[in-house]
Amino acid sequence: MVVQGQNAALLTSMDNNAERQLRLQRVVEGLSVVAVSYYAVGLRAYTLHAIAPAIHVPDKQLVAAGVIPVFLLVWTMLRRKVNSIVGTKH
Repeated sequence: MVVQGQNAALLTSMDNNAERQLRLQRVVEGLSVVAVSYYAVGLRAYTLHAIAPAIHVPDKQLVAAGVIPVFLLVWTMLRRKVNSIVGTKH
């Protein structure tokens, strides 16, 4: 009975650790999306600054309009990559 209690406590502890690791993984994924999106928007801004005068639109408006699509694209790509590694679909 003592061993059974120890095993139950160990399984509970392992389950708690797995939940914490999953939460930490989600935080890291979120920070990765923010970081990659930030750099992608920055790189895209160089191109948009060059074409803005030709299309008569302020370059800041072009950059701002691209933030959400870039963010969604990065998030989607990261989710697909994580799901392909983990083998689940969320």
